[in-house]
Amino acid sequence: IIYGPDHFEAVELTSLSDLNVPAGRQLWLNVNGVHDTALLGEIGERFGIHDLAMEDVASTLQRAKVDDFGDHLVVTIRMFSRQRVADLFSEQVALVVGDGFVISFQERPGDVFGPVRERLRKGAGRLRHTGPDYVAYALMDVIVDDYFVSLEEVSDALEDLENDVLEGELSDTTARLRKLRATLIMTRRAAWPLREAVARLLNREMSLIQAETLPYVRDLHDHVVQVMDIVESLRDVVGSIHDLHMASISNRMNEIMKFLTIIGTIFIPLTFIAGLY
Repeated sequence: IIYGPDHFEAVELTSLSDLNVPAGRQLWLNVNGVHDTALLGEIGERFGIHDLAMEDVASTLQRAKVDDFGDHLVVTIRMFSRQRVADLFSEQVALVVGDGFVISFQERPGDVFGPVRERLRKGAGRLRHTGPDYVAYALMDVIVDDYFVSLEEVSDALEDLENDVLEGELSDTTARLRKLRATLIMTRRAAWPLREAVARLLNREMSLIQAETLPYVRDLHDHVVQVMDIVESLRDVVGSIHDLHMASISNRMNEIMKFLTIIGTIFIPLTFIAGLY
């Protein structure tokens, strides 16, 4: 996407040689797939990206972090993808911010960047009138906002699960709890290092982050902290439902033992009399 205050152009490239950015325009280049080493090398050479940065882009097991290379910086973040809450998985997204460009590398096609593309297309808000640092913030913001969507789905699933436990439907409770707990662990692993990474972006020594963007980055940091708070609260709910589930199983066992005790109380004297005669 090539954009400016009064310009917007979205082009799907098949070769990097087809890329031409006019003077005075900004560039957002989105790359689907990070396993083509030749393409990554070409991009790194074209935009002057440090070799260590390109290694981090190609390695998809990085924790969320920020690396400052002077004339460009690299932000690594985890993005969630899902069909439904039980199928949630995460992928690495690397954002390279430089003078006049931001490049986003993602593992596979499909992302949550639709709102940012639409705002750029319509010229809504500040996106077209600011530098690439603000576009990078906007991309990180929609990723973190999607964390809230995932946590809301987990919260709804936990509420349904709690109702099922209270109604005595215990057949698949353990499996459902395990999936929801795995989702919370995934979210926590994504958000915990991200809090430190976003806090580093607030460092005024990073020349690529404009002073006008800092309040928005600070708001993003607050959102990441909120994500962590919600994760911890939902983990407590998972523990409470697990305890409720175990209590329900115990009560059911008590009812069964009570029934068996009554049966035994009736038949033991009869068995004794039959054995005596």
